[in-house]
Amino acid sequence: EKGIFQLLEAFSLALKKNNKIRLKVPGGLESAQVVEIVKKLGIEDHVILTKRVPYDQYLKSLRDILYDVDFVVVPSLYIDTWGRVVIESMLAGRPTIVTKGNGGLIEQVSDGVDGFHVNTYDIKEFSEALYKISLISREEVRKMGEIARDNAFQKFDNEIIMNQLIDLYKEISE
Repeated sequence: EKGIFQLLEAFSLALKKNNKIRLKVPGGLESAQVVEIVKKLGIEDHVILTKRVPYDQYLKSLRDILYDVDFVVVPSLYIDTWGRVVIESMLAGRPTIVTKGNGGLIEQVSDGVDGFHVNTYDIKEFSEALYKISLISREEVRKMGEIARDNAFQKFDNEIIMNQLIDLYKEISE
């Protein structure tokens, strides 16, 4: 449901067009299937799999996880109402790639502005999108990341959201 297998297959195809791309899969070592597919696809030299860490350690290690990452890919195959990893990535200044047409994720990411909406259901289309995104200059990626951070702060300001919810609940209760 998380789309990891589609991501690995699409990445392996994109890698054939651009052998300089890399993929990091936090928690990937926890899945024997993920490890097996990486080996089967012959992409182990281009994929970094790490162990899953508890949430409190995850927050402390987020900087290290994202340090050498240009884009974060959230290829969910089921409809997500909200993606915490999307906001964390945006706040860290990373443009985010999400599944086209996927509920809350496409509301979080503005296509072509602070990330991309891609078709993760079609492996060939997904791989082509990953390949094209891999060609974006580092300067443009950096600028998209800055926009992602700014957009996340503006769109998801806790105080504004809480005040809107309080007003809504007051209106409903009257």
